[in-house]
Amino acid sequence: MLRGLSTLCAAGLFVGIAIGQEVVAPGAAPTPAPTLVPGKTGATTLRGHTKLRYIGRRLSLTDDQQRKYDELLETYRLTIDAENQDQAAYLTQLKELISQQTQAEQAGDRARADDIRRQINETRPGVRAEREFFLNLEKHLTPEQNELVALLRSHAESPGGVELTTLYVLRTARALELTDEQRRSIDELQRGAFSTMNPLAGQPPARETVRDKLIADIRVLLNPAQQKRFDERIDILRSRPGDEQPTPARPAAPPASGG
Repeated sequence: MLRGLSTLCAAGLFVGIAIGQEVVAPGAAPTPAPTLVPGKTGATTLRGHTKLRYIGRRLSLTDDQQRKYDELLETYRLTIDAENQDQAAYLTQLKELISQQTQAEQAGDRARADDIRRQINETRPGVRAEREFFLNLEKHLTPEQNELVALLRSHAESPGGVELTTLYVLRTARALELTDEQRRSIDELQRGAFSTMNPLAGQPPARETVRDKLIADIRVLLNPAQQKRFDERIDILRSRPGDEQPTPARPAAPPASGG
């Protein structure tokens, strides 16, 4: 009975992973379309290669950084290719882990069950590849760029989709070096915005009006340097996937002089 249940759970989890993880033919660049989030008309949440490109195009990379980013993307693609070719081995491993988790839960060993649950999550296709991508990328970015990567990752993975929400307006403001007085004022603006927005569920235009007023009210509280940084981040978060201009072609290297 347990074996049958484990197999069923594994199959169900595998289907869920297949939905959430891009599957590509070997050698092809994974380019899944953004997926619609239930209940959020037009909202998109990004994953896989699409998410990595979305982030990279918003980092103002130097030429050297862009070359490294492209190299890391290629490594990510090759890793995904290898994982996609070895789905049978992954499913076997997954079924074994689920069986171990079930046994731990039946034995009342919660710590062991939680540890196995973590292992299951970490063995999902693409998880390790993405973790390695960002760990390696961090070494080639400035502190400010790494801070922006964290914001963009959270934004891209948001259940509400890649939309500029009030939550991200507030998060962007609080990431600035604020005075205590500014923080108190922003807290007050948050309470006012949320109380106004709560009755507006299902009315995106009205909620966007409240959001834009919040942006304007926050700007009044900031000094010029803070305003500049705030505006830059808000503009980045407003841009939707595909809105960015294609990366311009780099000039070709000058021909070697003839001897």
